[in-house]
Amino acid sequence: MITLAISFSENSELNRVRETLKRLPWYREHKYPDTFAKLPLDVTETSAEAAIVASVSKEYDPQLFKETEEYVQGKWNVVVEGFEELRKMRGIELRDSYSVVLTKYGSGGSYNGAIGELIIRIGSQKRREQIVGVIVHEIVHMTIQHLVDRYEVPHWRKEKLVDMLVERYFPALEMSQNIPEDVSIVESTFNSLFPDIGAIAKEIGANK
Repeated sequence: MITLAISFSENSELNRVRETLKRLPWYREHKYPDTFAKLPLDVTETSAEAAIVASVSKEYDPQLFKETEEYVQGKWNVVVEGFEELRKMRGIELRDSYSVVLTKYGSGGSYNGAIGELIIRIGSQKRREQIVGVIVHEIVHMTIQHLVDRYEVPHWRKEKLVDMLVERYFPALEMSQNIPEDVSIVESTFNSLFPDIGAIAKEIGANK
């Protein structure tokens, strides 16, 4: 069974804000809305380091993180079975454990496939109810990242492919995104070539 090792700290929050600020031009380039990546209330791209540190410290709430950790661990067993089915697909790479860093900042979720780490944003009650789905989404990203890299699958096609895998293996989760480009090729290719995930990635990739 896939397990989660959840962590959070004020220092990891500070690092997340720094990385988010660096990534803002990339979000704009890929047509994400300005509200997509969350920052501390008083922080902008022109903020000094001292102001960033002060804002993160002011907003850090360890109790919120602890409650979220308990919520996620309590809900995790509900979705684990989907991963056992996903694992049967040839070409899928799944770990037995993932590290999850909780944050209040940045995008909804991101990942480092090389070390099996996910960074997941928390916040409102509604957001908490979506967190398990975001974790699933980011893990699915990691399971196909080697294929995305090999075939140079464009960003939004990759997102659509992940959405379709989540819909198939985790139907109780509502995780589809608003994609700002025509990615119909992903849906038609998925429907014709599934379950050969390698063939799907190759067909929708830029490097065939």
